[in-house]
Formats: sequence, structure tokens, C-alpha cells
Amino acid sequence: MNVRNESKQVFDLGKVSCGGCVKSIEEALNNLPEVDFVEVDFDKKQASVAGNVEAAVVINAVEQAGYEAHLASN
Repeated sequence: MNVRNESKQVFDLGKVSCGGCVKSIEEALNNLPEVDFVEVDFDKKQASVAGNVEAAVVINAVEQAGYEAHLASN
């Protein structure tokens, strides 16, 4: 299922163990042209992503950086 949303999407992250992980994920997501804003919360292990981007694209970028991601449940 591809979810396209111009508002904020929140993703649960896996394999995040340090500040370097956060920086790597932020860089990977900020390199996506459709992303307007990224905030990774290390304590919650979540990424907030704003922009006109499909969830699958965000998940793929996080996975390519070496981490896990899936849409957070409400």
C-alpha cells in the first residue's frame, strides 16, 4: 500500500542506537526531493516527515541507510 500525503507522517524506526544513526536517517530523508522537513526523535525511535512523499519512498530511504522503518500506528 502506498500512502501519499502532503502533511506530516510519523514512522517508527528500528536499529537506531546512537546519535550517528539519527544523523544518517536525517541525511537520507533530507536527500529526497519530495521531503520538506524531517525530525528524528532518538528517545521515541520515530521520524516525522513532512512533504508530498509516499510512505514507501521514506521507508526505502531509511532501509537503504541501514535501518528499519514503518508507519507508526495512531
